[in-house]
Amino acid sequence: MIILVFLVHAIFAAIFPIGRAAAEVSAPLFFTAVRMMLGGLTLTSYTLIRYGNIIPRIKNIWGGVVAFSITAIYLTNSMEFWGLQFLPAAKASFIYSISPFVAAIFSYFFFNEKVTVKKVIGMAIGFVGFSIMIIHNAPGESHEYSYGYFSLAEVALLIAAISSVTGWIFLRRSIKDKKSVIIIEVLGLSMLIGSTFCFMQSLATESWNPIPLYNYPDALGSFALYMLLALLISNLIAYPLYSELLKTYTATFLSFSGFIQPLCAAFYGWLFLGETVTPYFFLASVFVFIGLFMFYREDLRQGYVLKK
Repeated sequence: MIILVFLVHAIFAAIFPIGRAAAEVSAPLFFTAVRMMLGGLTLTSYTLIRYGNIIPRIKNIWGGVVAFSITAIYLTNSMEFWGLQFLPAAKASFIYSISPFVAAIFSYFFFNEKVTVKKVIGMAIGFVGFSIMIIHNAPGESHEYSYGYFSLAEVALLIAAISSVTGWIFLRRSIKDKKSVIIIEVLGLSMLIGSTFCFMQSLATESWNPIPLYNYPDALGSFALYMLLALLISNLIAYPLYSELLKTYTATFLSFSGFIQPLCAAFYGWLFLGETVTPYFFLASVFVFIGLFMFYREDLRQGYVLKK
């Protein structure tokens, strides 16, 4: 099972270079809306055929489903793909390394998990590495919407990372002890709800002439390819697999193991997009890894790694 934990993060990491490439041909909100709509239709159609009417199984968790739709689907993906217009895949994925610390803070409030001195030290070391990467301008990074050391793209990725952790915690709280809930139908419904928000924002903010594709219709082929890859990798493989793992592991542990995402994203970006990975990336990674490792060891000592 532990192999699946690292595999799912390696799969999730692929969405960053795909998103980076997709940002060259499509408006980010439109791309996200179509992806979530297709993913939601696929998953809900499958569950309707196999399990029948979804309403009786989720009628008691509607609040959690809507919260997950807004945070982990709509905000996470719309902010992520908007930011990928201006950031290389490695740096965008690296910003997600803040997720374990956000998960720890939320777990403290929602699940009464204790924050010890060692955890605070680990978080402090991790934030040093995080700050190195934020301050450093990576090759291929756009300076548009930049203000001093920060840019709106980095803020967007931060919002995406925080929203992602928030959403999965909402989902975990909602489905806990709910034996009748089928994860993939909850995901499918959440994707459909999230896509609705994305479409509304896209209609309000992006140019529909006739659809938000750059160099339409010549870009249709590239759009279809990136859409298919993102749909298969993220919506139909990574999301359902991550949800199943959430039944066994805590959100904090899954976030910690996600440290391999920036490394995988850096490799994919270098291999497929020709992106350059600087020494600052590896220096920052060392600090974050040390901080996360200290945090994880303390989490392990406290017995929070595996759900009881």
